Amino acid sequence: MMEPVGLYIHIPFCRKRCKYCDFFTIPSLKLLTPYLQAVKKEISLYCTTIKKVDTIYLGGGTPSILGVKNLEVIMDEILKSFDVSAKCEISLEANPDDISKEFIQGISKLGINRVVLGIQSFDDAKLNFLGRGYSGSKVRQALEILRVNFRGSCCLDMIYGTVFDNWKFWEKELNSALSYFPDHISCYELTIHEKTVFSRFKRNDVKLDDNTFRGIYLNTSRYLSHTGYIHYEVSNYALGIGNICRHNMKYWKRLSYVGIGPSAHSFMGKERWWNVSSLRKYIKLLASGELPTEAREVLGPGQEQLEYLALGLRTKDGVSSSVLSLNEYGFKRLGILEKEGYIHLEGGKILPTPLGYLVSDSLPVEILD
Repeated sequence: MMEPVGLYIHIPFCRKRCKYCDFFTIPSLKLLTPYLQAVKKEISLYCTTIKKVDTIYLGGGTPSILGVKNLEVIMDEILKSFDVSAKCEISLEANPDDISKEFIQGISKLGINRVVLGIQSFDDAKLNFLGRGYSGSKVRQALEILRVNFRGSCCLDMIYGTVFDNWKFWEKELNSALSYFPDHISCYELTIHEKTVFSRFKRNDVKLDDNTFRGIYLNTSRYLSHTGYIHYEVSNYALGIGNICRHNMKYWKRLSYVGIGPSAHSFMGKERWWNVSSLRKYIKLLASGELPTEAREVLGPGQEQLEYLALGLRTKDGVSSSVLSLNEYGFKRLGILEKEGYIHLEGGKILPTPLGYLVSDSLPVEILD
């Protein structure tokens, strides 16, 4: 029997591009109608491939910018095309300026049970620095509306590692977040990507140096752990096992997921594929009845092992050492890494520590080399 699939819907529209953003986004709703038709068509083309869906993630861009009626168009097509589990986790990314009592009531009727509010900060100066386009008071207003009117999971996305974020400043940010009792907090390090506004700045004018950030990262892990959150992935904290994001865990555990929309990625078995990163091309291909696939790759045994390690070491569950082809030197390296505090070896598993999370990109090479 085929395992349930996670469904990701990429909604690329947003009001403006933030200074740090390198996602495929469109700061205009001009092509919204043909986009919706294309998404419906792509969903319908997968109805023979996918049977059961147990997680849905509406990401972007800014999905909440579509409003309830347009989100309903997408959700109706999903429910019509697939067997959606009764306990399906349905997440929606939202911006504070889209939150109202009416909006929350509307998305609740669509079955959305998890809102990921991209607040990024509570501080006006930092929000302006990031190019977010709203104030700290708008963040607080949105959180108050969400907490009063939404019965599902309330999740916050925040950014740290900017020049603002010494520990005293960032601790105040965390305390502001905790005052709303979020079910889940994602703390993302500011990353400077090519072709973003921040890429034109001097690095030290934008973000903290690596040593300072390292201390703040470890302090954050300790601080949130002491307040009851599980640090279950490099950037993610859940208030109890039940609030771990099931959809994102499919990525880290290499479970099946299908991406719908321009630039969306998919994975099944040993195969990965991804869609074109052009909205016009995406619309045109689907109008002619073609899937908008840009490219595909089938992973070989070596690639699979490296990916299993690279993704697994991003989570608290780690990886099983028994599935790795380790020689004597590899097992010695594990011992050294444990002594250095990067991993913990227990019950045949390699478990990353918070210090290990910090170097999760390089750990697989350290282990397999």
